[in-house]
Amino acid sequence: MATTIKVTKAVKFGAIAEYFGNMSADAVIDTTYVNDTRVEVTAGMLADAMHHELELLTTKKKPSPKQVSEQEVRKNRADMVMEFLRDHKDEKFTISDLQRKVPGLPEDISTSAVTYLFKQPVLIQHSKRTVDKGRAYYQYVD
Repeated sequence: MATTIKVTKAVKFGAIAEYFGNMSADAVIDTTYVNDTRVEVTAGMLADAMHHELELLTTKKKPSPKQVSEQEVRKNRADMVMEFLRDHKDEKFTISDLQRKVPGLPEDISTSAVTYLFKQPVLIQHSKRTVDKGRAYYQYVD
């Protein structure tokens, strides 16, 4: 029985880059028109393009340290809000209430930043949003 091996984009781009890299860089592969101007596409141009695509693939997969730290900050803040709501189970709070009352949240945190915290998994599972007279209230649920 034959073994199936998945050929990834990186492998394909690498093979194409090597193929065009082995040709003369000035070898014309194609001629096309861009805005009524004749353009010659050379092997060197295509090899460079494939190397660039390979570079994008390798950098795309790594989250930046800033992204990781922002995710951790949001998770920690969501945990703070959840703990606060758990401690006040029978009460309902607006986003403005939470901004002022949750210990540990920065004083200058925006309403949109607090609202975004409710998209974190811990708050999706343990909070309920109700609307009364046009105002949204959040409450802890088990």
